Amino acid sequence: MARNSGSALSLPKGDNGWAVRPRGIILIRSQQGRSVLRPCHYLRKKLNNSSFFTLLKSPLLSIMRAVAMRVVGGVAKGRRLKGATISEARPTSELVRGAIFNVLGPLDLKPVRALDLYAGSGSLGIEALSRGASWADFVERHPRQCAAIRENLGVTGFTDKAQVYCMDVDKALLVLLEHNAGRYGLVLMDPPYKLTSLDEVLDSLAGSKLLEEGATVVVGHSKRLSLKSGYPSGLSPQGQSQSLSLVGRYRYGDSTVDFFEKGGP
Repeated sequence: MARNSGSALSLPKGDNGWAVRPRGIILIRSQQGRSVLRPCHYLRKKLNNSSFFTLLKSPLLSIMRAVAMRVVGGVAKGRRLKGATISEARPTSELVRGAIFNVLGPLDLKPVRALDLYAGSGSLGIEALSRGASWADFVERHPRQCAAIRENLGVTGFTDKAQVYCMDVDKALLVLLEHNAGRYGLVLMDPPYKLTSLDEVLDSLAGSKLLEEGATVVVGHSKRLSLKSGYPSGLSPQGQSQSLSLVGRYRYGDSTVDFFEKGGP
């Protein structure tokens, strides 16, 4: 077997090269010799047929992983972010972050308050601030990840535009209401894949006063997890205008990103 350490992929001997960490973006080469960028989770599936790809034995692998933890766009574009400090954290890749904000478009056309749930490294909320959001609250329950978010806010210069809540999401939603933190026009969440249900959190968001009318809720999840087309669950037609409705669904390798709108169609 090819050398690997910790969570690295285990590849057959021969021309397949070195194993790589299953996160971020790496450079790969097909049998036709073309070099392309792919998210690592894409390779985890494709490398079952090990003859289809050969990994490049190059320092570019580590460089591409580093690039995947930079701010993609906006005023802080290119700033390096500290990634996961715990094993269960799953940083949102550069590919997916870029795709999400391409769909959202510019955030500086009107003041937008953002809420980053299951924030991890805070990359999604920081991306929102970089692209024009006026404020961002971050919710993450692991103290080490909370410290990483604060460090990333300092590096990007957004410390004065953000607050980190180091607690569970369920508790944070109550605390934010009690503190009258204000309503959000954008909610971002990309929780660990081991979280097998997001229905309760989306039900809570849909029924709370935390969202502005027309707010967008972006949910990243495994393609094996199916979300409903609307929340709260079992909502009657008369209450539809107060619901979260699915307005877009996109696939990126093993990841699915759903876009919900408050009071959507």
